[in-house]
Amino acid sequence: MGIEQTVQPEGIRQEAYTMIAAMYDVLYMAYRDGAEHRSVVGSGLDRDAACELARSEARKRNAGRMFLAGSEPGPVGDVVLIVESETAAA
Repeated sequence: MGIEQTVQPEGIRQEAYTMIAAMYDVLYMAYRDGAEHRSVVGSGLDRDAACELARSEARKRNAGRMFLAGSEPGPVGDVVLIVESETAAA
């Protein structure tokens, strides 16, 4: 959350809070022959679009689905992941 300062016409300073929307990437990860294979399915998506894309991609590939992955200690099989994007929202 950022803080934006504005000046009222009477000279009174007021702080307005602005929300910075998180963006998400959708990844497909598969573990075959002891190796990890990755592909980016979508990037820079809002939460709803990322969830919808991950849901349809998981059905298409018959894979599991995780939101904000990172809690799994190791390979979990074929999975579609939703991770926070490093791209900032415009």
